Amino acid sequence: MACSQTTQDTVFIAAIVLSMMSLSQCVELTYVINEEMPARTRLGNVLDDANIRKIVRQAEISDLRCTLLTEGNPQSSFLWINSTSGELRTSIRIDREEICPRLTVCELRVKTVVQALLSAFFQIVYIKLTVNDINDNAPNFDHSTFTVKITESEPLGAFFRIPTASDLDTGKGNTPLKYTLLDRTTPFSLVVDEVGSKPNGIRIRLDSILDRETVHSYQLHVLAVDGGDPPLTGTLTVNIVVLDINDNAPIFQGEPYNVSVSDNVTVDSSVLVVKAGDPDDGDNGLVTFVLATAQKDVKVMEMFYINRSTGEVKVKAPLDTYAGHSYRLTIQAVDRGSPSKTTMTQVVISVLDTHNSRPAILLNILGTAGVAQVSELAEIGRAVAHLAVSDPDSVQSSNGQTSCYLNSTDQFQLQAMDDQQFKVILTKRLDREQQSHHSVTIICEDSGSPPLNVSSSFAVEVGDENDHAPVFSSAFYAVEVIEGKVNNNTILTVKATDADIGPNAHITYRLAENTDPDFGIYADGSIVVTSPAGLDREHRIRGGVRNVVVLAVDGGSPPMTGTVQVVITIKDINDNPPRFSGPAFFFTVREDSPADHTVGSITATDADLESSGHVLFKIYHRNTNAIPFRLSTEGEIKTISGLDRENKSSYEFLVIAYDMGKPVALSSTVVVRIKILDVNDNSPTFLFPSQNNSTVHVPWTLSQRLIFATLLATDLDEGENGELMYSLENINSSQKFEVEPSSGHVFLAQPLTERDIGVNIITAVAQNPSSDVQLSKSTLYVIVYEGNSTVSHKPSAFGVRNTVVVIVLLVVTVVVAVGILLTILLLRLVDKDKQKRFYSAKEEGDKTESKLKHVNLYFAGNGDTFTSADDATTGSNDGGRKRKEVSFSLEEDSNSSSSYRMTSSKLSDIRDFSSDRVQQT
Repeated sequence: MACSQTTQDTVFIAAIVLSMMSLSQCVELTYVINEEMPARTRLGNVLDDANIRKIVRQAEISDLRCTLLTEGNPQSSFLWINSTSGELRTSIRIDREEICPRLTVCELRVKTVVQALLSAFFQIVYIKLTVNDINDNAPNFDHSTFTVKITESEPLGAFFRIPTASDLDTGKGNTPLKYTLLDRTTPFSLVVDEVGSKPNGIRIRLDSILDRETVHSYQLHVLAVDGGDPPLTGTLTVNIVVLDINDNAPIFQGEPYNVSVSDNVTVDSSVLVVKAGDPDDGDNGLVTFVLATAQKDVKVMEMFYINRSTGEVKVKAPLDTYAGHSYRLTIQAVDRGSPSKTTMTQVVISVLDTHNSRPAILLNILGTAGVAQVSELAEIGRAVAHLAVSDPDSVQSSNGQTSCYLNSTDQFQLQAMDDQQFKVILTKRLDREQQSHHSVTIICEDSGSPPLNVSSSFAVEVGDENDHAPVFSSAFYAVEVIEGKVNNNTILTVKATDADIGPNAHITYRLAENTDPDFGIYADGSIVVTSPAGLDREHRIRGGVRNVVVLAVDGGSPPMTGTVQVVITIKDINDNPPRFSGPAFFFTVREDSPADHTVGSITATDADLESSGHVLFKIYHRNTNAIPFRLSTEGEIKTISGLDRENKSSYEFLVIAYDMGKPVALSSTVVVRIKILDVNDNSPTFLFPSQNNSTVHVPWTLSQRLIFATLLATDLDEGENGELMYSLENINSSQKFEVEPSSGHVFLAQPLTERDIGVNIITAVAQNPSSDVQLSKSTLYVIVYEGNSTVSHKPSAFGVRNTVVVIVLLVVTVVVAVGILLTILLLRLVDKDKQKRFYSAKEEGDKTESKLKHVNLYFAGNGDTFTSADDATTGSNDGGRKRKEVSFSLEEDSNSSSSYRMTSSKLSDIRDFSSDRVQQT
């Protein structure tokens, strides 16, 4: 509801708007308040601000009561009004972000009624409360932390997008947000993307080379600051994980390696374990050991071999023949990177000459086929093997005292039991996807001098659990397909892998629910078009870009699912004809429009793209020269030449709209109708009086106000332009005659006298009443003759004379018809005289017809008698049709012709013929 307004200031009010033109008009008050103001904050006084105290009687002021209209308006709960004083306050603390989330303007609208207790005074006051925003909300990130994984080989200047913050405040000055990187010592900087002057996104940029082996992770803190005063902030913690590449070779630990071994050690006995570490991660850090093919002493290849996984060097053949010598063994440590890196070390083995007996290990593996099977979900402490150690030497001597330990693996631990028994237990959760097999070596050594040891190894196979979801080979798929029927059904094949094995890694594919029904997917990940009609880029709902979500589901229990989005862009073909904006086009144009005048424009659209959607227009007509219009290719219709509505009032033709598609252009047609609007460009044409019929005879005894002739003219224009009004000019009979302007009836305005007998020349004028006046003039000859003064009073006698005239005409017609029949008969009988007789009969007929033309007839209805001007005026308005009358001369005797005053030979002929006809009757 619109109300007039004025402005008034209050303490907490930015503006109060009021206008009251009368008690019946509405009043609107506008108050402005900051949010979070305490309850009962005063806004103003409705009675004072609305000037109601000034417009009611003084006695009524104390009776005024104010009431908030609460029904159907929950916003009224935010306000409170004193019913007697009209003081308006807030009822509660107002939180703008709660009632107007994300709105730039927050307005509460409430109606209050001011009425008198006793009198009929009643006024509705419309209250608009504008709640201004204050900076009471700090910027907030959706998540307080965000992780970014970056390969240590990333080049300088690489960008990585991170989330932006949002601020519930929307008031001026509280936004936009500014971002700052708090950490200045990291190899990263913050880049803020802006659109205009507002942040559109934030990214971190790599400013120096990363080395995972030096620093494997970073933690950044991004500060978001709003524009409030004082400003509020929010912080995002960005955890950066540096991903490894194989940029480090293995490093041997514990060099140099020097060991002594007794000559009586058994085959497969452990000599020592070399250890090598690789600071790289994953496969890049996994090290295997091999003996170098090029050894200084080739005999060592026959004496020792090494465990590839553990680095344990063992005896390959009895050493008794090699006792008392030292041998240098070259060992290579090779990582599993691609390409791999290699490091070599030298191990010096001294074969001692001794008789100390070696301990023996009895190992029981808790598994099948000599392999311990352990689930990757097995808990810490789970036993994988049991062993007992024995030494043939006496336990009383150091040679018989043994101790056992495991190799360097950190997933297992040797736990002692009673009587030299041990069990191998799990000390760390296993991950099959990181390492599916583990080799555990148990080494038992006595305390002899030198000590003798024995080792035994077994494999641990990690059993798979469904703890990994399928992962697609690409994080995003995009493909283009030509619309229409797809010859090759498969448009794209997606591929996912699962780090698990067996049924847990068996993947099936399907599309997400409520996905695009035009597509389906096979078990092998092939996405196909399932719609029999093919694809329609112009589909009203689905459009030309389709988003399909593919699910990869493994065979685990319960199964795990991976998802990927496939964007299918449908390429356009020319399959839509132009569509006109309407079923037909109707235009109007004035007939006086010049050439090259714009009539109108035809519009059409084409849902296709590029040239297939570019629409041109042309006229479809067999003879375009018959249409005085031309059509531009853009659809604009213009006139070619001048128009004439009286020649042709409308045009109808077909217009073709065609596109520029290839290989075949498509088209549509529409009917165009153009109506020619009339202008007043034609003068009236007199039918009576005319050049061939301009005379009327009246007796001088004719009564006053009787109609004796009717002017008749036509105008080719239509409507108001074709309406005619009649008048008389150059009347030489002292204004004896007058004409009714609309009907054209001519009547006696004053009685005639004998002095009026003769020819009276009147100029009849027909003109158009419009502003563009077109007029025509014609001369009417009124011949006043000596007649019986009782003619006008004896309509029966006048009717007899008319009857006589009609009879004469009928007799003449019969005579002519009989003459023609006789002529035809004579022609058949006499062939020689046929031509001569024919022309003779024709000449006779022409003479008869010429005489008949001298009879001055004027049609106006049944017209057997003269009609009074008053009666004619009434009759002319009946249905807008003019009566047809017959006007001719009437004479008492043959001698009356001598009293005519003739002014021309033509009028003399008319008089003589008329006199003769009356005498004959």
